[in-house]
Amino acid sequence: MTPRRGAFLALIASSGLMAGCATTMGPPVSPSEYQMARSVLEGKAQRFRYAQLARVTSVGIRLLQALPLDVQAQATPTPYTGLLVAPLEWELGRAYGIPGEFIGGQGHERRVVLIAAVVPGGPAARAGVKPGDLLRSVNDFPVRTPSEAIESLRRLAPGSTVSLGLEREGAPVQVSLVVDRRPYPVRFKLVADGPQADSWNAWAAQGEINVTSRLLAFMHSDDELAVVMGHELAHLVRGHLAKGLGTSLLGAVVAEAVGQATGVGDLGNLAGGVVDSGFSRDFEREADYVGLQFMYRAGYDIRVAPLLWERVATEMPRGVAIPWLASHPSDPERMVRLQREVDELMAQPASSATPAPRPPRRG
Repeated sequence: MTPRRGAFLALIASSGLMAGCATTMGPPVSPSEYQMARSVLEGKAQRFRYAQLARVTSVGIRLLQALPLDVQAQATPTPYTGLLVAPLEWELGRAYGIPGEFIGGQGHERRVVLIAAVVPGGPAARAGVKPGDLLRSVNDFPVRTPSEAIESLRRLAPGSTVSLGLEREGAPVQVSLVVDRRPYPVRFKLVADGPQADSWNAWAAQGEINVTSRLLAFMHSDDELAVVMGHELAHLVRGHLAKGLGTSLLGAVVAEAVGQATGVGDLGNLAGGVVDSGFSRDFEREADYVGLQFMYRAGYDIRVAPLLWERVATEMPRGVAIPWLASHPSDPERMVRLQREVDELMAQPASSATPAPRPPRRG
């Protein structure tokens, strides 16, 4: 037997062996079993995201309720119940332990409102409402869809008492809930899908603060989360969104002027970038400072703020090398500046500005 023929036979034998192994890798999974497992996991993922949103909302509401009175006076308070509702679909219902036959079978949506999450420390949590309860009525008014439930809850007056008709494990439950107040018009959103969900990011938009699931996973505690959300809340309260538009326009004017004077478009764009980034960094520094005061008033541990940026710089080293045209201050600058601001706040004598009792910490 020639060496080439021997190698060829050995290759055939090893191929057969590998093929044999491929057919003996445990019991097969049928398409129906796969689909069932996929549906179960999808429901659990949805439940996990609602719990994440409840955590974000809990920190956000506490920051709102600790805003200075002159800031709160700028807006009309709205009702806050601490309920997160969803339609009762098969996947989500099973994730809460609701029997499939009660829901109506896979792929069938009942006109029933599921309480998907209860914000920790909120009115619903204090009243004993639990995730997985079914919301049947608000002040004896039947609700069948989340939109009906949300509309009924929005009509409530802060400070009033509302009667919630619930169903828990198949039995009716009546709960009295004292409606709280949202003193500033800001909503909180969890970005868990789409291209932005995989980034370490949070941002303020008109009337809302967005936190990505990737960033939330990076937060070791609610104190750290309050650093980020207090910063974004400061952007809204200080009017940086409207001012930022003017900054961008100013940058465009500078870029056009320099480009026309020199005939070099890239140089004009560079000059415009200097103006934009300079103003943006000032906004970011102000948001760091004001946001730190917000979380101090809310009773969070402000000492974690510089430590958070230290962790960002060490675990995500790209932040250390932010170029001078970046819109945010570098992580080392933020760490040093925030430490000085923490020292100033911690050195203040006890007064009416003394922070509220610390909220429960996570992690």
